[in-house]
Amino acid sequence: MADVVPEALAVNGSGGEQISVLEEKELFVENNFLYQEKLLAAGYNENIGAILSSALDPIGLDVHPFMIGWYNKKVGAKFRLEYPEDTLAFVIISGPDVFEKCIVPYVTCQLQENPDFRTEDPLDDSMKHVFGVVKEDLQIAGFEVDTFHDFDLHPSRRPKVLVQTAAHVAGAVQYLHKTYLPEKIQRERFFEKSNLSGVAIHPTYGGWYAIRGVVIFRDLPVYEQKLEQPQDLQIFNNPETIARVIELFAYNWQNNEWRNMHPGSGFKYSDDFQKYLDTEPAQRWNFVKNYCLNHVNLQQTCH
Repeated sequence: MADVVPEALAVNGSGGEQISVLEEKELFVENNFLYQEKLLAAGYNENIGAILSSALDPIGLDVHPFMIGWYNKKVGAKFRLEYPEDTLAFVIISGPDVFEKCIVPYVTCQLQENPDFRTEDPLDDSMKHVFGVVKEDLQIAGFEVDTFHDFDLHPSRRPKVLVQTAAHVAGAVQYLHKTYLPEKIQRERFFEKSNLSGVAIHPTYGGWYAIRGVVIFRDLPVYEQKLEQPQDLQIFNNPETIARVIELFAYNWQNNEWRNMHPGSGFKYSDDFQKYLDTEPAQRWNFVKNYCLNHVNLQQTCH
């Protein structure tokens, strides 16, 4: 994931001539402050987002920018992130093909390097690996970043980031919660069910996706004119429909009906990925290992 700068980001050299991205990266190695200044001058979120996308799109992950202030306005005091309000961040979402594009290649490469490799959670481990590589590449490029996974918790078991809220303010999903419904429907449908969690729906993937975490650029402010907050998505408008989606997710999430309430593009998890998710957690390593042994050439080159 070293050469992550896309060709579209070629910039002018000191004499005004066009120079290639690889030449620009070589200049950055000598002076990463110059690289960072040129990158940001053309547009904070657009270029950084393009760099992230060029690295993550091929492995089934999408990125969406947001400002910390947008997130902090939506959450309670105990969930606020301790960064300046104008700090730039990105939420990372996995699409329907993340099993084939990310999890399986990760496990395959680990088995190639060490036939005795084993992990209790191949999915989370692959995400830790990807986030770690992205963080390292960005730090080499001169950026100070923090990364948080959807499963990262404080010692009190409180989530470090409410990833559904982050994706909602970034305009990536519509977040549905019973408190957003008319009081009458709340009383009739959710009486004494105060602990129901919300559910987020993606405009393209419906429910066939997951929010994996956020990347936060410390000490990198972005001004409102550089990044405009998107309007809240309105995939569902009917309160009864919203209530139905919340109920399906809360009480019958395993049957996947909630995922299909918004068909989106119709792109879903493959049968193999669904079988993986339906497998008991203690057996998932055996499932994915056998899948790799039977479907993938372990002699392939891993990057």
